[in-house]
Amino acid sequence: MKDRTIILETRIGSHLYGTNRPDSDEDYQGIFIPSREDLLGVQNCSAEWSMNEKKSDTIQNQKGDVDRKFYSLKRFMHLAAEGQPGQLELFFATPASVISYDPIWSKILDNIGLFLCRKSIVPFIGFAMSQAYKATMKGETLLLIQDIIAHFDSTYPKGIPNALTIKAAIPRPFSSGEHLWVSVTSQSALKVITNLQGFTTVEIGGRNYDINLKLKTFVANLKELEARYGKRSRAAADNKYDYKSLMHAYRLLGEAEELLKTGKITFPLPPERVEFLKSVRAGTCGELDHWAILTNQIDHLRQEVEPKSFLPEEADHAGINKLCIEILSDSLGDK
Repeated sequence: MKDRTIILETRIGSHLYGTNRPDSDEDYQGIFIPSREDLLGVQNCSAEWSMNEKKSDTIQNQKGDVDRKFYSLKRFMHLAAEGQPGQLELFFATPASVISYDPIWSKILDNIGLFLCRKSIVPFIGFAMSQAYKATMKGETLLLIQDIIAHFDSTYPKGIPNALTIKAAIPRPFSSGEHLWVSVTSQSALKVITNLQGFTTVEIGGRNYDINLKLKTFVANLKELEARYGKRSRAAADNKYDYKSLMHAYRLLGEAEELLKTGKITFPLPPERVEFLKSVRAGTCGELDHWAILTNQIDHLRQEVEPKSFLPEEADHAGINKLCIEILSDSLGDK
């Protein structure tokens, strides 16, 4: 970061939202102005820069672990214009969350209207659905992997024959799209997929295995994959949901609705919202059909909230470009 100007560094994540717990790690995000050499030299300026401090010995970050990520001005403006949640949230960081800022950030805040638009909800909805999918599928996939391993371990207690393939282990014809295996403890399935080149594979957990692969190798790979699944996936397998991912899905949709209605996002989140999200995170919000609730909330955003929003349909890309040029030109001393 030599000769680069940090115009904003702020706390993000659970400490910004108000959903942090005693064991929560700390996340920071910021924006920097590239140096003169970055802008005029032969080497391309890095668009992102990270500085992480890992103190715990766990895979997942714990209390005391710190993640810092900085975006170049151009990269930040590009992402904010797209409506990316992680960047739009910076506009609404509370003074208590801000670690440092430069007057340049005040100038950007004065032009926040260039970035906010109805299309911003597209990334919010996309991330929310991704989190909702993770909330259910991680646990289900792990259960399926465990079911398959248990089946073949019990079928071949003395070891799987060396010559046996996946195809030979399932004595019936394959057809693309068929579910070869449905987990006895979840709704997840081992699927047959035939690609455009005519190769047939079985798919599990986003990975594809050729049907002619040795069964011993396949099961060994699944055991290795099972070992890599984290604590949250195992909790999801035990409890039906990955509750942290589920909490983020609700949070994102709530932020999107407030943004469309008011043109801002309140941080920390309102107390009643924090209480609900914490109950989701803890798995104490009752027996709810979360997938149905979230999809209904998306329909509500799309059909009722978005059409009534006072925000423009798209970000003012010309205005954002002009603002970026002005700031970078000033940083070079050009008039």
